[in-house]
This record gives sequence, structure tokens and C-alpha cells, in this order.
Amino acid sequence: MVALKPDLVLSYGGETKQYDTQLKQLGLNVVDFPLSNLTQMLQQIKLVGRLTFTEDAANKLVQQLQRQIDQVKTAVAGTTAPSVLLEVDDSTPGKLYVFGGTSFGDELAQDANAHNIFHANSSNGGYPAVSDEAVISANPQYVILTEDPAYGGDVNLVYKRANWGNLDAVKSRRVYHINVDIIQRPGPRLVEGLQCLAQLIHPDKFTTTLPAYCNATV
Repeated sequence: MVALKPDLVLSYGGETKQYDTQLKQLGLNVVDFPLSNLTQMLQQIKLVGRLTFTEDAANKLVQQLQRQIDQVKTAVAGTTAPSVLLEVDDSTPGKLYVFGGTSFGDELAQDANAHNIFHANSSNGGYPAVSDEAVISANPQYVILTEDPAYGGDVNLVYKRANWGNLDAVKSRRVYHINVDIIQRPGPRLVEGLQCLAQLIHPDKFTTTLPAYCNATV
């Protein structure tokens, strides 16, 4: 990387902090973009625009994304907020990771007018590991899988999970999968994830069919 002599290195500091320090010591200009929520993501787009001298394009993109966010929030305003489990990873037995408080997934739930059942749990940086007992006790009305099927994001398998049969979401057949690329990646496509989430839990508030990108898999 040093041999390529980049003018700027954009980094995801949450995973690459050690390497960022080394690159800075070697004289490279490194800007860290930590894992962000939806609001911070819009701010980061503007920052990238300033750093790359494309500020006008960045501002136009942010304005477009903000309009889309506002349209979703307006559509679901005044509706009853259902309880939702936002699952992140079920690939490790006994460790179900979810979107908790302070995560961008939690903000998406709020903007979609849903109540994240683990909103009060911000452990592990906002991605707590929770027990089946905690899920059963909270009894969500919807289960939203945000992970790739290789990591547990298989709707059919959720219906077969031990002791989950009495969950409202399971009994009502309200278990859905959203494309990991638009719901777990903190970038511009999070707005598409918001659209999908809102439309899944408030379908009567949208006149269009669910976009195909909502349940695509990688």
C-alpha cells in the first residue's frame, strides 16, 4: 500500500485500528470512519466529499437519502410500533447476536416505527449476545433476520428453533429476511434497508410492492 503512494486512505477503524497507526507512522494520510448509525453515515458521506473534492455530489446524495428517510418516516407516522427482534448472527451455538441500543439497526427500527426488543441493551458496542430465554420473554411480534443464510439468516430454520414456537412472530408467520448488504453495511444503502424494514412491518402504509432487493442474498 505504501508503494502505491495514495493521497488518502479511508479506513474502518473498528477493525483496522492497529494498521491505521502503522500506516500513519509510515507517512500516509489515514482517515478513520468508525461504525456509524444512520445519521452519522450521512455526515460521513459529506466528509468523504470534502476530502475527495466532490463536495457537491456528496451533498446531493445526502439530500436524496434524507428525502427517502423522511418519506418512510412520514408513511409510518402515527402507526402502532410493533415489537421486533433484529437478528445479526446466529452462527455460534448459544450466542444469538442482535442489534441493540446505540446500533444503526436500532436507529433503523425507530425510523421505521418499530420497537427493538433489545433497545435497552447496548453491550458489546450495541451488538449484544442474548439468550433464547431473553427472546422468549420479550416475545417479539416480528423477527427480522439481517444476516446471510450462512450465518443463520434462514427463515425456515427459525420456525424450527426449539422453544420459539410460541413467539407471536412465529405463530403469526412474521419472520422475514432482509438482504445483508442493505441492513448490515453502514453506507448509503442503509436507506434501502430502512425502506424494506418499514414496508415489512407496516405493509398497509405503502402502495408499492416490496422491492426485490429487500430479500436478495449474497
